[in-house]
This record gives sequence, structure tokens and C-alpha cells, in this order.
Amino acid sequence: RKRALKCYSKALELDPTREGAGRQACALMQEDGNQVEELVELCTTSLERAPQVIWALKPLALALAKTRQYEQALPVFRKAIRSDDSKCRQCWEGLAVCYQQTKRYESAIRAYEHVVQLHPSHCTFSLI
Repeated sequence: RKRALKCYSKALELDPTREGAGRQACALMQEDGNQVEELVELCTTSLERAPQVIWALKPLALALAKTRQYEQALPVFRKAIRSDDSKCRQCWEGLAVCYQQTKRYESAIRAYEHVVQLHPSHCTFSLI
């Protein structure tokens, strides 16, 4: 596992547009749970080197929200939703949580409503 992560990280260092390597590296870091800062660094660095990479947006936004960096997570969630994940429940729900935590309640309600429209059977959150 550690070796695989090292290989994926090296591949991204050489070419941050390698989506498979990016997704796998992020998945390994998320599974571990203790590598949130490393995940943020990997995604941020990849986006700085290649702003067009879409694979880094969702894991970066989720990691920022997990570490309660809600203001920083908001634009990343919005970009992820606009770029590729317009039907991603996690992105919309994360966006709603960030709005809620930053006291933007009307925006939070709209985002939660969007989650309900997209995935009515998977709603496990409670509305404000």
C-alpha cells in the first residue's frame, strides 16, 4: 500500500494529468484517513501544475471540508460541480455543509434541495 502510493505520487509528479494515478493515490490516502494534509498537498500541487485536471477537485474539496476549511472548500466544490461532477451527491452535499457552516443558510438550503432532487433515496443529512 505504501509502495503503491509512492508510485502513484511519482507518476503525478512527472505528469499531474494522469487521472488514474491521481484517483488511486487519493483513494489510498482517503482509506488511511490520517493523510488528509498529504491529500490536500497532492491535489493542490497537481492543480497548480495543471489547472485543467478534474480528478483532483472532488478529493481536495472533501479533504478541505473534513478539516473544517469551509471557506477554502466552497470554490473547489463549485468548480468540481461545474467541471465534471454536476450529479455528484458528495459534491452537492459537501457544498451544502460548507454553506451551512459559513452561515449562508439560503445557499445551503438550495444545495440540500439539489441533493434531494438528484438522489432522493440517499439523503442521510438533516435540513437546517
